Amino acid sequence: MENRDLEFTDIGKTPLVYKEDFPRIKICYIVLTCERYIPTRVKWQKETCFRNTNLNDCYFLSCKMGDGSIYGWNTADDYPSCIDKYIKFFRNMNLDYDWYMFIDDDTFVFPNRVEQFLARLDPSIPAYVGNAWSHIHDLRFMSGGAGFFLTKSAYTMVRQFVECDKNTAMRSPEAPMNGDTTMGVWIREINRKNNYAIKLLSDWHYLNIDNSTNIKKIMTAATFHYVNKYELFKLYDKYLETVNITDILLKQITPLPNKENTIIFSYDTTLALRHCYYKLSLSKLEEDNNDFFFIVKSAKNGNPAGVSFQSTNYPEYYIAPKESGIFISKDSTADEQSWIIEDNMTLRSLSARWNGMYLGVNKDNSVSLSSEKKGFTIITFTTNLPHN
Repeated sequence: MENRDLEFTDIGKTPLVYKEDFPRIKICYIVLTCERYIPTRVKWQKETCFRNTNLNDCYFLSCKMGDGSIYGWNTADDYPSCIDKYIKFFRNMNLDYDWYMFIDDDTFVFPNRVEQFLARLDPSIPAYVGNAWSHIHDLRFMSGGAGFFLTKSAYTMVRQFVECDKNTAMRSPEAPMNGDTTMGVWIREINRKNNYAIKLLSDWHYLNIDNSTNIKKIMTAATFHYVNKYELFKLYDKYLETVNITDILLKQITPLPNKENTIIFSYDTTLALRHCYYKLSLSKLEEDNNDFFFIVKSAKNGNPAGVSFQSTNYPEYYIAPKESGIFISKDSTADEQSWIIEDNMTLRSLSARWNGMYLGVNKDNSVSLSSEKKGFTIITFTTNLPHN
């Protein structure tokens, strides 16, 4: 948790407004809220982050209809009702925007930075963009508090899915009854039926799952979460017009990576597989450290369904199992260097010796083979969403 002290003196002569041209896009903002917070958080959002936004483009989802862009369809108004509010929204609202942003009522959003963030991406391609979480087995979802996005085509696909599926909210009993996890379930089910048409893109730097008073973060963030004090809303409001000019590097979560893709194996929002002195373990991700990056190759043993993973900084070395763990190795056999991706997230060895064993993480963050399936998020780094 960042320092909560709202008084800081290191701003100096930092400019409040940057200018940068980017194409105009139509964005709407869908905000989960409840009756309790309409007089406070929703009011604060309107006065600060949405003060320059047309409120006709804002949809505050509560339990019943109200003035000032408050929408509701006679749902409950507790935390589990977030799912029902999403369902009623999709079934009742046929909107026409390039992008649909979903946030909570304790999220601060910088709309100009959001436009710049999205301007690099092609809204015609089905995409689900956000701060990705992967701690629930067989599920990848974007944090609702940090804010996530659907392109127009992805919104249409979700809307059709929700309209047609009468048991939508109960589809994944292993996921908590949260709006964001449920959205992840819907995207997963849509993708399984449609050859993974919706691309998953993750950002861990600009879409923040917490708040901060760090000036560098304030000057560059697109969102902050857990903004539940008026003082924080006012603090961020001072920098509402500041456009972030830092390069944005999105990460594409791939159901099956393509050959020659550069990837990382993410375990959660901060940890990923790294080789150190050739042995693999979980470490805090450093995006400027090649020890975390691997290149997808055809399986060294010739299996057409398999893949091998080449080290980026030691091209002769490939991920392979040994008795004492998982290593990058150039002396192991082609069979040992070959793997198959199952369920879009688990790695099974194709070696005759280790066949049926999966790459897994131990409690001490070491990595070894296990009979238990343990999932990773395979992420491809991309600066732009490719065109169809």
